[in-house]
Order: sequence, then C-alpha cells, then structure tokens
Amino acid sequence: MNYISIKEASKKWRISDSRIRVLCREGRIEGAVKIGRNWSIPSHASKPIDAREVINKNYFGLEFDFGYIDSLKTY
Repeated sequence: MNYISIKEASKKWRISDSRIRVLCREGRIEGAVKIGRNWSIPSHASKPIDAREVINKNYFGLEFDFGYIDSLKTY
C-alpha cells in the first residue's frame, strides 16, 4: 500500500497541514497511521466531509393540518 505525507495530502485536498493532523488525530481519515511523530495517509484515501458545513434538508408534509386529528380524539 502506498502512503503519502501530510504535506502531500494538503496539496491534494487543498486544506492546511494542521487541519489534516486534526483529522488524523480524530480518526476521520480512514487508514491513517502514526509512525513516530509523523502521520502516513493511504494514497487512495478520500478527503473527509467537512462536518462544519450545514446540509440543508427539505422536509415535506409539515404543512398538514393536525387540527383534524385532534378533533377525532375523545377526551
């Protein structure tokens, strides 16, 4: 298996070296191993999804009139 360094991964993924170290430390880069003081990242590893970005979801059916259901209840 071929490994790349943090510097090579930062050029490949266009993010900083320190951010890649944090991702490795958190275990978010699959297959990354620490050898001594340095991290080795598999060359086939993909860039992790940025958890800081918000994914907008559309929810359907929220405009349903629940008053009808409440009128069917017997108290």
